[in-house]
Amino acid sequence: MFRFSSKFSEESILFLSVLKWSLLSSVVGLSTGGLVSLFLFLLEKTSSFIGNISFALLLLPPALALNAFLLGKFLPREAADSTDKLVAFLHRGSPLPLLSIPKVFFLSILTIASGGSAGKEAPAADMGGTVGFWVGRILKLSPRDLKKLTLCGVSAGFAAVFGTPMAGALYGMELLFVGNILYEVFLPAFIAGILSHQVVLALGWGVPSALLRFSPTFSRGFFLHILLAGIVFGLLSFLFVEFWKRVRVLLGKISLPLPGKAFLIGSLLALFGFFVSPRPLGLGSGIITETLLNAPCRWFDVPAKALFSALTLLGGGSGGVVTPLFYLGATSGSLLADLLSLDRGTFAALGLVGLLSGTTNTPIAAAILGVELFGPSLGPYAALVSIISFLMSGHRSLLPSQVLSLRKSSSLNVETGHSFSETMGAEESARRALSHGLWTVREKVPFSPRRKPK
Repeated sequence: MFRFSSKFSEESILFLSVLKWSLLSSVVGLSTGGLVSLFLFLLEKTSSFIGNISFALLLLPPALALNAFLLGKFLPREAADSTDKLVAFLHRGSPLPLLSIPKVFFLSILTIASGGSAGKEAPAADMGGTVGFWVGRILKLSPRDLKKLTLCGVSAGFAAVFGTPMAGALYGMELLFVGNILYEVFLPAFIAGILSHQVVLALGWGVPSALLRFSPTFSRGFFLHILLAGIVFGLLSFLFVEFWKRVRVLLGKISLPLPGKAFLIGSLLALFGFFVSPRPLGLGSGIITETLLNAPCRWFDVPAKALFSALTLLGGGSGGVVTPLFYLGATSGSLLADLLSLDRGTFAALGLVGLLSGTTNTPIAAAILGVELFGPSLGPYAALVSIISFLMSGHRSLLPSQVLSLRKSSSLNVETGHSFSETMGAEESARRALSHGLWTVREKVPFSPRRKPK
């Protein structure tokens, strides 16, 4: 379907192509916007209901255990219940089960509303991606077009949750490959992002663009602080991804069924929330907003949120990691600003985009997100921080199914053309480069996204 004859002129074919993708992406954008609105509505109502219960934290252990039980027993493991699984599906060209939509819809609400440290963007993006896939499958699109429409849905979900249609489109373009942008997805992803955002806004659950605006004054000292911030956020991205790996290994050593493991994790989180502070639990959207508005942070905000999000999502919970990343970036940026006697809000905003870029390898999407959320004046500095963080985080990702098609330094002989889970460890490569002298190590073969270095 939708194959154009070579008898048409070039202009006619391009016009029909634009028309085709405008129609398809509109369907996906409108459908995703409606689903995300319903998801946000039910999440808000459920969270408010549970929050009014005096013993709400006691619900977290059984809720995580129930979530893990449903994941393992009644719902297919192959369903796309995380952005990384969705990326893996797209690279394999596997069909997305329709059951992915109710799976991420209800299980994410169960996890987040009960206090689990997870985000709402992955359920939205996964639902959008599944919608895009099934629209394309019903219309019998080619495998290439099917992948484009799936990414279009991912972009629509991301844009609908955060109110960032441009960043949502770029997120879909950067998601599959590190260092290779899928420009052919730009038009449908942009259209779907705009429409899904507008649907959510019209239904009263959207986030207006540029809700907060920052207008920093340029100076030599401020510019140096921006460079320093990019390095710091890149190193924090490095640490968080490595910490995530260690938590995964540690949880794998606990000889309990997944529901029992989830109940234990939920109990630990509830005890911390009851006796220390509930701040790192749940979405944390209020803390993020307060931090951007110059509210001071507490020292344990960063390590506690990093630990709780890893335990929740790796220990049987459902949800996304981007919102916890926003929390980590904003709070770490605020703490850095206090250390350097700078404006908390500005560096909280920079930390938010910096950690997104460094951990998910989406620097352009992160930079544009900074413009859409915080205004154009912060744009150049958000872009600079995003790029430096992207480079400093190295060859690693919170999305192991991303395919590495770019060496971030020519002095590192890192294997490209495969996912992070398949490539050789960047640590060994870095040690080899340093042992021979950083500037003397040379690549042995020309760059090729699908060719292994000899």
